[in-house]
Amino acid sequence: PWNAMAVNSGRNLFAAMVTFGYMKAMGMPVRVNRTVLVCAACITACNVCYTAAPGSYDEVAAAFKAASGRIRSLMARQLSWRVAPELRFHLDKSVDEAERIAAALAADAPRNEASARAEADAEGADAEDGE
Repeated sequence: PWNAMAVNSGRNLFAAMVTFGYMKAMGMPVRVNRTVLVCAACITACNVCYTAAPGSYDEVAAAFKAASGRIRSLMARQLSWRVAPELRFHLDKSVDEAERIAAALAADAPRNEASARAEADAEGADAEDGE
């Protein structure tokens, strides 16, 4: 049940421990390059947000899951990396929410316009009474 990224990470951790032990045994100073450490941690996984038509969420999620290995392979080849990061696909429903809000605002627009006219008429009447 172990994926390739987990096995490779375990090997890298073991190699780092052996290298660290050897350097300490030989009395060599151990320095850590923070930039390399942060970059190594960042490339272990990649979160991919996608959007789809509301009726096809499950179908698109299954397609991404099926194509994940091929996408990783192409990504590794294009970037000249020996190991590509694990791809995590997340459905982004914000577009659907924006469409729902826009439809609600459009449906409520006539009532808002009538309310705004009524307020403007009331303010105009108050201004005339104040003179």
